[in-house]
Amino acid sequence: MILRKAINKLQLYPCLFIAIAVITGIVTGNCLSDAIPYYIWIIMMALSVVLALVFKERSLVSDLMLFLGFVSASAYIMTNKIRQSEVKFPESYVVYNGVIASTPEMKKNTVRFDMIVNIQGQTRKFKASIMRDANSESLKVGDCINARSILKKPENYKGSTFDYRRYLVLHDYSGTTKVWKGNWNKTQTYYNHLPRLTRIKLLALKLRSKLLLRFNENNAYGQDYAVLAAMVLGDKSYISKEVSEEYSISGASHVLALSGLHLGIIYAVLSFLFSARRFPAVSQIFILSAIWVYVFIVGMSVSVMRSAVMISIYAIISILRRNSISLNSLSIAAIVLLLINPYSLYDVGFQMSFIAVLSIVVLYRPLYSLVPVSFHKIISVRWLLQLSFVSIAAQIGVAPIIALYFGRFSCYFLLANIFVIPLSTAILYGAVLLLMTCWIPSVSSAIVNGLLYLSGVLNSCVSFVSSLPFSSIEGIHITGISVILYYIMVICIFLICHYIRIIIRFRSNINRY
Repeated sequence: MILRKAINKLQLYPCLFIAIAVITGIVTGNCLSDAIPYYIWIIMMALSVVLALVFKERSLVSDLMLFLGFVSASAYIMTNKIRQSEVKFPESYVVYNGVIASTPEMKKNTVRFDMIVNIQGQTRKFKASIMRDANSESLKVGDCINARSILKKPENYKGSTFDYRRYLVLHDYSGTTKVWKGNWNKTQTYYNHLPRLTRIKLLALKLRSKLLLRFNENNAYGQDYAVLAAMVLGDKSYISKEVSEEYSISGASHVLALSGLHLGIIYAVLSFLFSARRFPAVSQIFILSAIWVYVFIVGMSVSVMRSAVMISIYAIISILRRNSISLNSLSIAAIVLLLINPYSLYDVGFQMSFIAVLSIVVLYRPLYSLVPVSFHKIISVRWLLQLSFVSIAAQIGVAPIIALYFGRFSCYFLLANIFVIPLSTAILYGAVLLLMTCWIPSVSSAIVNGLLYLSGVLNSCVSFVSSLPFSSIEGIHITGISVILYYIMVICIFLICHYIRIIIRFRSNINRY
């Protein structure tokens, strides 16, 4: 009976039903990848579909078989992904051509970057480092090099507690390599051996580099420029560890990761400029095309991909003139990203991004409804309450994840967001204006100076909050089981409060009559 009620509830959100099955399948496939061959999952998937059709008159059995079918399908995808990522490299030096696929980072003795290599007939991504000199300092995104080095499998650093091997595997790196001085040289850039999507992404990253150079033409340097580059174009390579730590302590790290706030502003501006009542489908296609071009330019991170998928779903629903269901939209975004790359499920950014949005979708309205209606009439108070409850709802969701991975809880996240959200919103509106006027040097220069000033104010506010006494609780140690129990507790409290509200409404209605 309880199972039947749970399935009936999930049927209201069919995409959530599928998303839960996909997540279950990915976890199962990852745990049993060595024990169960990938083709067994195909057999189980086919059997589940057949049984679902046989028992279609019995909805409970049919739904369970469909759930098992989705689990088997996603377990197959995960198992196949693990099988494809396993590759053996020669233990000796290998000569190859590689393409630089990220902004080179200048370290003390080396230059580090992502490199795409075509080896053994397959395209592989490596974390590469080259000894620093005048030639290596001139490297940029899209450059092609001919190199000779040893390609190593992902492995952890000796004496480090950070699981670097797991990080590389989950982010689709096949390994690492170190190129010594004299063992490489630039060659003519060619992309013919790369997959089409990779070529498009490289071209987009080259365009991002040109836009970053446009900032530099306006003498934009330092951490104000670094934060601006991260917020507008998704390039965090210029941010110092000190500034990154300040944003983490204050609870404002989310503004440095391109997400729904950024794409939502771009979508709103484009909708205002290019709205067409007579041909809404045409205008939405144009706007979504611009959104996805921007997604490619900024590097296709998990948070920005999730936001782009949700905005695309919202645009399609608006064209069909139907009400948007946020939970289903979020579920579709999760399904799409997990099917493209099942490793994303274990990525911290993926987990925090989706759990934060899920918490806002589920908890924001119940929390906001606790405020007396009289406060809603005052615009400034209403805005402050909405901002506060959005922050609280998101924090309820991500707090255990942050504690699990970083051992930290930011005590003044509400105070930080009161400063950060308005300033980051102003910066993003200015960035859209900059992209639209970049062909007018005098105007773009003035806008860049204004953006740098706002970025400086933002950094000062974050630094102030992080410097306050007891700004964060450090050294928190919890386990994955504790995180699961925390979410179970939150769900139970939510359900108890939900049914209490129903009982109160029921009694008030009886008293009226």
